[in-house]
Amino acid sequence: THKIYVLQQNGESGCYEESNYNVTVEADVRADVIEDAMVHCEYFILPPLVSLDSGYYTEPDGKGERLYAGQLIL
Repeated sequence: THKIYVLQQNGESGCYEESNYNVTVEADVRADVIEDAMVHCEYFILPPLVSLDSGYYTEPDGKGERLYAGQLIL
C-alpha cells in the first residue's frame, strides 16, 4: 500500500489544498501482447491467447460481449 499526496492550487484565492489517498496493488496483470494490425474494411481473425487471464471483449474491463480466438471481426 502506498499513500499518494496531491497538492492543488485554488485559482481564486491562491491557496493550496492537499488531499491524499491510499493505493494498493493486489496482483500483477498478466495479459498477452498482440502485434498491431492494419486492416482497411476487411475482416480480422482474432489470434489465439496464451494467458488464461486474457480474453477478448467488446468493451473495456471485461465487459460487453465476449469474443473468441479465431472469430472474424470487422
